[in-house]
Amino acid sequence: MVNNQNISAWMKKATLIIFLMIICLPGYSQELRGAVYDENTKLPLTNVNVFFNGTTVGTKTDRNGNFVLFITGNQKLPLAFSAIGYNSFLLTEYPSDKRLKILLVPKIYELDEVVIISKRTRRERIARNDYLDMFKKQFLGETINAFTCKILNESDLIFHYNDKELLLTAYSPRPLIINNYALGYQITFYLDSFEYTQFPYSMTYIGGYIFREDSTLGEKARIKAENRRRLAYLGSRMHLMRSLWENELDPAGFLIRNSHYKKVNYDSLVVQIDSSDKYLVNKGSFFIAYMSKNSSSEIDIANDTVYFNKFGYFDPLGIKWTGEMARQRIADLLPFDYILKK
Repeated sequence: MVNNQNISAWMKKATLIIFLMIICLPGYSQELRGAVYDENTKLPLTNVNVFFNGTTVGTKTDRNGNFVLFITGNQKLPLAFSAIGYNSFLLTEYPSDKRLKILLVPKIYELDEVVIISKRTRRERIARNDYLDMFKKQFLGETINAFTCKILNESDLIFHYNDKELLLTAYSPRPLIINNYALGYQITFYLDSFEYTQFPYSMTYIGGYIFREDSTLGEKARIKAENRRRLAYLGSRMHLMRSLWENELDPAGFLIRNSHYKKVNYDSLVVQIDSSDKYLVNKGSFFIAYMSKNSSSEIDIANDTVYFNKFGYFDPLGIKWTGEMARQRIADLLPFDYILKK
């Protein structure tokens, strides 16, 4: 004879197991799997850095080129693949339910780009120091936070300067390791290219980067770093795009005006495709004011549609920035998974 109490207990246990399975199953789909190969040899690549670009979330490939990366809510951010000796690869759209196969292209260096440091002349050393100063001002910025930033492997940078075009180009065969002592981050930046012209002014750089918290900070230093992060965030491009996503420009303290200096509202600037995709759809120049009636920044929306998301990420090729927001460079960047503590 079967005991009714035993049946009841078994049913409760089975129900609990099924309930836990229902909860856990979505977790298994919240991960990306794939492998990375050399495009030429088709051999698997080990120790490739796989990360959500501009965040603190990443992993590395194993000896067979395989990787597993937990999404943790970052699936709307570009996925970066970077390795020494290869061009970085950025994936903006990817399915979370299919295995990814990534091919990296080896970097090709010109013979005249190889410079033996010990044989540099005095004139070459002076020129390199000048190029390095120009690079750091444009790449790191000239804000208060930039003064505490240090590139630990400056010697890896290779420069070329075109006197006729006043064009400075730079790249590094190895990732740049940047300590941002003000904000308490170490940034690994895979610099594929950098171009800076003085007249007319233009500056662009290409590469993937990932943040890591400075684990050596004590309690007081950590609090100071968090306060500086807050100051870096308020009024930043990230703050603007996140406020625009939430349709909270006024509460956040932002004011956007068009070329006629009339206030622009959310509905005339943004179109929402679905619950996770939004686009800027109003081409032209707009003036940005933060906590003031006077504009301190200007944006030029060049494309018909410019993608942006709730993290503050936006298509960098679709917007040109000038003014105060344009001064925010690597030294003032925060990871896209940064959360403002209220």
